Order: sequence, then C-alpha cells, then structure tokens
Amino acid sequence: MRKRRFRLVRARNVLECESGAALVEMTVILPVLLILFVGGVEFGRALTYHHAIEKAARDTGRYLSRLPEALAFDQTRARNYFQYGLFTSQLPTQPPAPITRPGQLDSFLVERATRLSRTNVIVKADVRYRFDLLTFVGLGPELTFKVQHEQPLIEE
Repeated sequence: MRKRRFRLVRARNVLECESGAALVEMTVILPVLLILFVGGVEFGRALTYHHAIEKAARDTGRYLSRLPEALAFDQTRARNYFQYGLFTSQLPTQPPAPITRPGQLDSFLVERATRLSRTNVIVKADVRYRFDLLTFVGLGPELTFKVQHEQPLIEE
C-alpha cells in the first residue's frame, strides 16, 4: 500500500512541475525532426522523379529508333515526345501535363552515333528539380538530373 501511494505522489509531482524543461527540449528538437522528416519525403520524391525522367528518355529512344531516319532526328518532335508523350511538331492548345513537372527541362538533344557500323539514336536530357518542401525552412537546393539513353536505329 505504501509503495503505491509513493507512486501516486511522485506522478502528481511530475505533472505539477512547471520548470519548462520539457518545453525547451521540444522546441530545440522539433525543428530538427521536422527537417529530417520533410527531407526524407523530398528525397523520396526526387528518386521517383528521376525514375520517371529515365523512363521517358528510354521510351523516347525506343520510339525514335523505330522511325525512319529523317523523322528520328527531328529535335522538336522528339522533345515533345519526351515531355508530353506526343510525337508532333506542334502541341495542341491544351497540352497534357509534362513528365518533367515539377522540374524544368534545361536541355534536350537527340543525336546520331555510329558504333560498329551501326547507327544509334542517343537521347540526352538535363532536367532541373527543385526541392519545394524544403523552401519553407530557408533551404532551396536544386538537383540537375542528366539522363541519357542509347538505342540502335531499327527503322521498321
């Protein structure tokens, strides 16, 4: 009985303590934990975005490799296919959302390369990605994803 009573008194003393040490500790630790959490979420978004950009470059290279050589190296059509999935020289008035969103396409190039007497299509793109979730804490880093895919020209 005495032991139980001691626990109740001790718990009551802790609850009535107004020194504020716990509040100070929380104000120091909470921003660090928040930045770590948001940074982890943002890093996951960046990896997903990089994968989407890689896939777009691979799909563009595969699509262009099956076209006649005159069409395969048309920069405007290739860029539109990479960004929007539309192989046209002019976009419609309401184009779909680009695959490069939320980033910005800095440079895009389709080139021809000859390797072992075979013509290859090379798709190169530089896409800038900004960490939007980290801007509220004053951090605004950017990454530039450089992707490249090479595919043999098939011309079916």
